[in-house]
Amino acid sequence: MQFHYAILQNRGRTLDEFSIKEGLRDRWIMARREERGTLEVEKITPEKVISSDELKYALWALYERAGAPPLRAVQARSGGEMLLPLSSLARIVSQQTIPADNQQLIAFLRGISFVRANKRWCDRWIEARIRATSLGESSYVPKFVPGARRIEHIRPHRTKPWTAGAARGIQLGATRVG
Repeated sequence: MQFHYAILQNRGRTLDEFSIKEGLRDRWIMARREERGTLEVEKITPEKVISSDELKYALWALYERAGAPPLRAVQARSGGEMLLPLSSLARIVSQQTIPADNQQLIAFLRGISFVRANKRWCDRWIEARIRATSLGESSYVPKFVPGARRIEHIRPHRTKPWTAGAARGIQLGATRVG
């Protein structure tokens, strides 16, 4: 208890359970950032984001400034795997992609914040995502092929029989890929 009190004494707060938890969480975040070498990562406001690369960096910076919590913990706080799949989360925090849609962005923001993300803050990040993807950049661009009515018209397919097993007398007919 002496350690907890020393942490909170410097902040001028009264000693209660919430203050202790908050103080310990802040110390854990700083220790984790020091361990990862991300103490110098600066906070980026959503208004400064104008490209997808800047959005990738800004979301990574938010994650690192939160102490880079375990991905499963972020996923659990975000609302679960339906809102924020672990594979997407890993790609977001490694700056490989941006959230696929606004729902995934909000789930990410809720997952990395220890307090409930307020609507105004989330709306500012949604506007940043819109700005970042308005230049024709997107994390997912569906392929458009003129005249294609079904997905089969887009994917290639084999028209010749497959003959790899012909030596054993096995021959397959024409197959479709996809």
